Amino acid sequence: MKNIHILHPQNGDIFRLDPQIPYKNQAIAFKVYIDSTIESFSIKLNGNTLCKNTTTFLWQPKLGKYELEVIGNTRTGQKSEKITFTVF
Repeated sequence: MKNIHILHPQNGDIFRLDPQIPYKNQAIAFKVYIDSTIESFSIKLNGNTLCKNTTTFLWQPKLGKYELEVIGNTRTGQKSEKITFTVF
């Protein structure tokens, strides 16, 4: 496995907001794997930092296309992984 790996969502995933469920009760869990070589990391959505050093983050979905990126810092530089997903 890589130093950094986005476990959920997967690249290309498509999510649908459910009109039968109250919006405030809908969420997408962002889950990442970080190995011990990563000293610190941040999770970014469309370039905006959502959280730092947290391997699970619940995000309230909004309509659109998104790029999720995890950037980790090691002693030798940065490592990252990106995926894209859509909410409709």
